This record gives sequence, structure tokens and C-alpha cells, in this order.
Amino acid sequence: MAVRGGLGALVFIGFLKRLIQGRRPVFLIADGHPVHRARIVRTYVEVRAEKLRLFYLQPYSPDELNSSELVWNDVKNNGVARTLIAKQADLKKAVVARLCYLQKTPGHVCSFFQASQIKYAS
Repeated sequence: MAVRGGLGALVFIGFLKRLIQGRRPVFLIADGHPVHRARIVRTYVEVRAEKLRLFYLQPYSPDELNSSELVWNDVKNNGVARTLIAKQADLKKAVVARLCYLQKTPGHVCSFFQASQIKYAS
């Protein structure tokens, strides 16, 4: 999901809604960003406990422990860096295209969890 502007609690809830539609239960690892821990988000997650669980990284965890950093590294190196970016729309198109690729290749995403520094999550 790509959004323009800031990430607030309602935007994050919109992301969570899209994430859990028609799927098995989702286990999401989040960092300590205030939006992820907002009361409205906690309430939303509690009501949907059968479909969604949030797990939080420890405060001040290094980025190397956050598997989403490997996703963004892949997006930057294999999506954006390999594309001519002339305007903002091109950047969004490249990011969304790579995210769609990752969404359709779960084996590639699973490989992120084999990185030695985040093997704890697998």
C-alpha cells in the first residue's frame, strides 16, 4: 500500500483492513512507531483478534532485526534503483510494481526470514 502524506492511525487501520481481507490469520511485526501503538489501532486489533495479531519489536531495536527493512531494501535495490525516475508518479509506479511482485512471490518474501539476523521470527 502506498499513501501520499503522513501515516496516521486511520491510514494504518486502512492498511490493516486490506491486509486481513479474505486471508488466514495475519501475524504482523511492527516497530514502536506511535501510530502502531495508538489506542484506536489497539482497539481495532483487539476486536479482530481471530484474524490479526500484532507483535512489537523491542524499543530501540536495530533496523537489522526488522524484517520489513529487508523488504524495503529489496524494493529500493530491485525495483526503484533499476527504473528511470523522472517524476513522483514514476517513483510510486516503481515501488508499487515491486511490492506487487513480492506479493505474488511468497517464496521470495520467506527468504527474508532466513537472514541470520532475523531468523528469530521464522
